[in-house]
Amino acid sequence: MANWIKQASQKTQIIISTHSPDLLDYFTDCAADVICFEKTLPKGHFKAIKLPEAIIQDKIAEGWQLGDLYRVGDDIVGGWPW
Repeated sequence: MANWIKQASQKTQIIISTHSPDLLDYFTDCAADVICFEKTLPKGHFKAIKLPEAIIQDKIAEGWQLGDLYRVGDDIVGGWPW
């Protein structure tokens, strides 16, 4: 599915939403295109934010994948939803 999404994104805009770290791993190579939702307080609304490119690139250089960061609860990508 991830390969199809990447291929289709070359021709049109694709928006996906997932809580799957396994799917997120497939987008590590294009982390600059990944947007996360951050909860704002006190109202509890969400805002879309781009991943901080410098921090993400440093973590990727260390061997992390986006799904790994999600699995361990890294604040950059939001962590597990529960």
